[in-house]
Amino acid sequence: MLQSVVKSMLPGERVRFEVSQEAKGGLVVVLTPILSGDPDAVPDELKSLRAALCAPLIMRGDSIEQISGEFMTRVGDYTAGRKAGQSVMDELLLSLSEASKQANKAVEKKKDESKTKSAGKKAAATPAPVDDEDDQGEIGCCGDSCPSDESAEITPPAPKVVPANATSLFDI
Repeated sequence: MLQSVVKSMLPGERVRFEVSQEAKGGLVVVLTPILSGDPDAVPDELKSLRAALCAPLIMRGDSIEQISGEFMTRVGDYTAGRKAGQSVMDELLLSLSEASKQANKAVEKKKDESKTKSAGKKAAATPAPVDDEDDQGEIGCCGDSCPSDESAEITPPAPKVVPANATSLFDI
């Protein structure tokens, strides 16, 4: 009997085993698993599954012989169900963990992209140095070979000489 109870246990848990005699003369056997770990640390998606894993096995009978005859079979079924439930819970925890890792990676990638974009905007906002010595002021979309370009060379206006006695822009 004890061996079947131990088989029903999952790693890190305890089992409370109670036998009580009812006032009507029947017997009640209760096998209650006490799971390890903090129940508040379990994600909301898994709380109902954890509660199912904590569900007790309750057997009622008129005599100890009746309960003893069914005990091994019932504990075996109970153990199989709990282990299947634990497997589902482990798979869900793994899935949640993987989803969390992927979400964190996506957030980090977006942060990196926004840093790259803001660095690019800063670089774009800084004007590139211009070499004015050879600048001929090309016109058109293709430079000298543009068919719409009627004059490949533009002569810039002559610089104005500011008189020495100018006191405002209107004097120029």
